[in-house]
Amino acid sequence: MRNGADFAYSAAAQSSRAATGQLEYDGPRLDVIRRFASRGLTRAVNATDVAGAPVAAMKAFLLFMTAQSMAEPVIATGGTGRPTVRKRVRVRKHGTARRLLIALLLIASVSLCRHSVAQESTGWGSLKGRLVFDWLLPEPQTLEITRDEAVCGDLGLVDESLVVNPQNLGIRYAVIWLESRQPVPVHPLDETFPEQHPVLDNHKCRFEPRLLAVRRDQSLGISNSDSIAHNAAVYARRNQPFNEVIAPGQVVMKSFPRPETQPIRVDCSIHAWMKAWIVVTDHPFVAITDQNGDFQIPRIPPGNWKFRFWHERPGYLRQLTQEQRPVPMEKGVWTLTIDADSELDLKELRAAADQFALKK
Repeated sequence: MRNGADFAYSAAAQSSRAATGQLEYDGPRLDVIRRFASRGLTRAVNATDVAGAPVAAMKAFLLFMTAQSMAEPVIATGGTGRPTVRKRVRVRKHGTARRLLIALLLIASVSLCRHSVAQESTGWGSLKGRLVFDWLLPEPQTLEITRDEAVCGDLGLVDESLVVNPQNLGIRYAVIWLESRQPVPVHPLDETFPEQHPVLDNHKCRFEPRLLAVRRDQSLGISNSDSIAHNAAVYARRNQPFNEVIAPGQVVMKSFPRPETQPIRVDCSIHAWMKAWIVVTDHPFVAITDQNGDFQIPRIPPGNWKFRFWHERPGYLRQLTQEQRPVPMEKGVWTLTIDADSELDLKELRAAADQFALKK
């Protein structure tokens, strides 16, 4: 991690070499090294996704401070005979061993604290699996374009209410979420929203993505990348429904103050074939299957939890098999046990094809 621990180590090593008389630096040069070490410490502490970075930076900073404590200003005579102040670094004979011992003890205490925190911060599990279509690949149906044919008519639009990967039969745009009437503990990494908010885009006369997840009170951007106007009619149930016209290049920001019990539909009233779905929850334990049907939910608290499986064609999934055995689920709910410090792999879940039949 060059911007964090390695950065601080590099600065600390230079000051350490100066402290032992291997290098001589003037005042400005030492100030630069000091700033590098401080900046490296800050970056490493903030980089929580890199294991050991904060501790590494702390060690580097302690080493740097030890070296600085052994420095003393020296009056040197320049070529003009005028005295100039340089911050030449010398090793002070008195107290050096004591300072080094203190630094080593501090480093050891930081390492022990990190080990203790690591022990206390464990206890989260995860869930993953893969949803596949249990029959022959369905033929995509071409959509009838009845508005703005000059823009949308030549795009080859097809019905995306069921998207199956032709290579591995993975089902895209299914959603799995943890369902609980009681508040669910959330990992510290998930307590705040990501800096980049989710976006539902009107792109090539279709909504992209077809299905997305947002959390309660999280900002959602609804944008329009097309050259024609669209609108987003959001049929919320527990939140206020809205219908917004979105001009080309415009972005409308929305949020939902309450979680929804199931995904809510989004239509474009101008272009009747355009549809999407939004999942609104009050926690981060949601996964949407990707182009291969894979899904994963990280950092789940241990316990027995109800997970809801949903797809827009059948609604709640009813028929899944795991290793040729029926999955015990009712109205899309499967109760699973999440163990601490482990990942529950559901492997391949085969979804019976008849539940995906188009409703007439």
